[in-house]
Amino acid sequence: MILQASRPNLILISFFALPFTTWGQNVFENLNNSSSNSMGGIGVCFEDIRGISTNPSSIGDIKSLQGYIFADQRFGIKELSSYSLAAAIQFGSGSFGVNVGRYGFDLYNENLVSLSYGRKLLNNLTMGGSIEYRSISIQDYGNKGTFGFKLGLTSQVTSTTNLYFAVANPNRPRINETSRLPGIFYLGCSYSPGKKVILRTELTKTIENKEDLRFGIEYLPVKKLVLRIGGHINPAQYSFGFGIIPAENITLEASTKYDARLGFIPGLGVTYGVKYTK
Repeated sequence: MILQASRPNLILISFFALPFTTWGQNVFENLNNSSSNSMGGIGVCFEDIRGISTNPSSIGDIKSLQGYIFADQRFGIKELSSYSLAAAIQFGSGSFGVNVGRYGFDLYNENLVSLSYGRKLLNNLTMGGSIEYRSISIQDYGNKGTFGFKLGLTSQVTSTTNLYFAVANPNRPRINETSRLPGIFYLGCSYSPGKKVILRTELTKTIENKEDLRFGIEYLPVKKLVLRIGGHINPAQYSFGFGIIPAENITLEASTKYDARLGFIPGLGVTYGVKYTK
């Protein structure tokens, strides 16, 4: 069914989608986790479950079960809330993962289900891929979905520096006659100057829009606390957050982004099985 809606509903839906369509961002590229929300939306520069939604190679070298639950609310508007859940586990010489996300409310919502596989090919090279099903639903007017894919690479250049590359939907599969999934390219780097600090930066480019530079710092001042700060330039946003580690393998996290024109994007999450610094 081709999605159609009445004029009042289209106006409302356009308002909800406006922050993302005008910025050239895709909603599901923001369905990450508290770490990403704290560091400018960085998604590719991880070597654990936190990178699964952007770079499937991130799970290729995990050693045990990892997962997270995350929810955010854009600009204080309940209808702009999103939720994401991910889990990954080692299986044989690689790892399998699943990622589920939802954005919106009863009138308009977008949904994602993704299956990923990552594997370490060489001592310094990990590769991964994912198949995704994305759908858009408008109440009383039907829904439409399509399949997409991602490919990713992680390369350990030195003991302190990693490089990352990922591509999403370069073929731009159609959602309907007028809409396609965005084709997105990611290039990232992480650098760890010490055991308690990791610096991350990421360049993102969609086929249709200008590039976005994202950056973040993750710092573990004491054993049970991790601090993060970051931002990105297109659009200009700043972000920060923290995680409290009450028990081994469990982290309770809070984060927020800030946009001077629209306000805050707060988020809360729980992460399992992730080590935050080298």
